[in-house]
Amino acid sequence: MEAALSALCDRLWAELVAAPADRTSPYRLAALATVRERVPQVRTIVVRDVVASEREVVCFSDRRAPKIADIAHCAEVSLLVRDDTRSEQIRLNGVASVHPSGPRADAYWRDMHPGQTLNYLTTAAPGTAVQHPEQGYDPTVGEGDVELCTGRANFAVVVIRIRTLDWLHLDAKGHRRAVFDCVAGSGRLPSDACSGRWVVP
Repeated sequence: MEAALSALCDRLWAELVAAPADRTSPYRLAALATVRERVPQVRTIVVRDVVASEREVVCFSDRRAPKIADIAHCAEVSLLVRDDTRSEQIRLNGVASVHPSGPRADAYWRDMHPGQTLNYLTTAAPGTAVQHPEQGYDPTVGEGDVELCTGRANFAVVVIRIRTLDWLHLDAKGHRRAVFDCVAGSGRLPSDACSGRWVVP
C-alpha cells in the first residue's frame, strides 16, 4: 500500500481509538444501520471503545432493543461518522456480535457511571408505547441506588468487527475517496493489516 494510503489509514484508526474518551470528537457519535424485515433502520450510537488491533468498534445497548433482534437476524451492519471540520465522512462496514454476559460485558458495566446505568432500568423494552414520556422509568429509583445492579440484566455490549472502511473527503477542487479492506489480529499498525485503494468519489 502506498505511503499516502498507509498514513491515511493509520490516522483514521488513531482518531477512532481516541474518540470514546473525547466528548468533542466527531467520531464519538456514529449512525448505526441495521436491517429489519428488509427495511434499513438507522440510529445514533455512542462509540464506547475501539480496539484497533482487532478492528473492533464497540457500543452498548439495552438487550431488549429492536436493534439486537436486527443483529440476530442479520449481523451485517454499517456505521457512519463525519467530521465537518475536515469535510470528511467515514463509512465502516462489518459484522456485529452481541455480548450480554461474560468478562468483557462485566468489565464495561463496572466502568460505567451510575447515571449511565440508569438507562438500563426502564420498566419495558425500548420502543414500547407509553402515555407519558417519563413512564418508562421507575420513579423510585435514583442515581446511586443499589437497584442499579438489576439493570445489568438488560445491558449488552455490541462488538462490530470492521471489514471495510470507506473514507470520503469533500473538496471544492475535487473530492477524494479511499477504501480500505481490514483484517483483524495482525499488524502493529492498522495499515499493516489493511489493503487500500483510491476510488472515484
